[in-house]
Amino acid sequence: MANVHMVMYRPVNVAFLCVFGLLLGLAAHDAARQKADYAIKNPQPSVQEKDKDNFGDALPSGAVARLGCVRLRHASGIRTLAISPNGQFLASAAQKVRLWDSRNGKEIHNLAVFASCLTFSPCGKFLAIGHDNSLYLMRGWGKEPAITLWNIAEGKQIKTLATSRRRQPLTLTALVFSPDGKTLASADDSGVVSLWDVAGGKEIRQVDVPGDETYLLAFTPSGKTLVVGARGRVCDWQKPAPQKWGPGTIYVWDLDKQQINRRFIVDAKFFISELAMAADGKTLAIRSGWAAHLWDLSTGKKIRNLLEGSDIRAVALSPDGQTIALGCYQEPGPDREIGFVCVLETATGKERRRLDGFASCLVFTADNRLVGAGADH
Repeated sequence: MANVHMVMYRPVNVAFLCVFGLLLGLAAHDAARQKADYAIKNPQPSVQEKDKDNFGDALPSGAVARLGCVRLRHASGIRTLAISPNGQFLASAAQKVRLWDSRNGKEIHNLAVFASCLTFSPCGKFLAIGHDNSLYLMRGWGKEPAITLWNIAEGKQIKTLATSRRRQPLTLTALVFSPDGKTLASADDSGVVSLWDVAGGKEIRQVDVPGDETYLLAFTPSGKTLVVGARGRVCDWQKPAPQKWGPGTIYVWDLDKQQINRRFIVDAKFFISELAMAADGKTLAIRSGWAAHLWDLSTGKKIRNLLEGSDIRAVALSPDGQTIALGCYQEPGPDREIGFVCVLETATGKERRRLDGFASCLVFTADNRLVGAGADH
């Protein structure tokens, strides 16, 4: 009877195994399909090739692999940033100048020059580099030109702008193209502001601004007015009552009349360390000392202080003038970053959001994206 009992239940066991196997097959098929879907939505770096890392970038000689990647990563602390008008190219300056493709973060060119300031031409084809000549002299490399123009596509220097009247050593503190791209304005740490003919590479004239040291420049949208941020001095052009303007003073220079239209003190204690202008030419965002504030250019009146009480190390104003970004430093601690980026509404000064991470350089793209960098390379 026992044998008969076993024979009667054998078909049932076979059917159970078939059903169980079918379920396992369906589950495996479903898992494979989910894995394939995930791979499509979340592409991974390509398989590493010889002499290249997982992202396709070349490895140093003798290296077999790279941990992480080199996209948008400079080799040393970044001093300044610039972005092309179309947002495609990003330039960063440290011990060298590097050009990046902002769409994928890949390095396009590596320029072996020391730069203190950068700016792209309005057409987006050229990069103007202001040099820190003191570094060349310290290394015994001789006199280096103050300004060079570079072709972005080829990564080659196409023009040198220099004058024999400049003293050495010399650090360029600001460069800005006029809206039509025909004129380049420069400022250096000796207090000289110059206007250059871009096509001819010649100095047109020097702007007579009564400042001991000139730091920052901005053209209004019309191109007829140059805004200069300077360290002021006691001036004798307001006789019979000389008055000290500064040390942080804004001068509004009329290029046609070649004279100062307006001037106002921004900060009586600190010089101006950053200057940004809205696209409408009406509003200035200024950083002096460790504070930032908004100013009405037409009246010379302060609109408001920004994020009072914060240690502000960078400021940027969006092209549409509606958004301000501030790079703020803070002492690190438990669950606390070394700094943050605060995004504010220009019209009200209201905080929109905070982004973790310290940025000592900030710049907006033409479509209001924000780029940040700092001493962490």
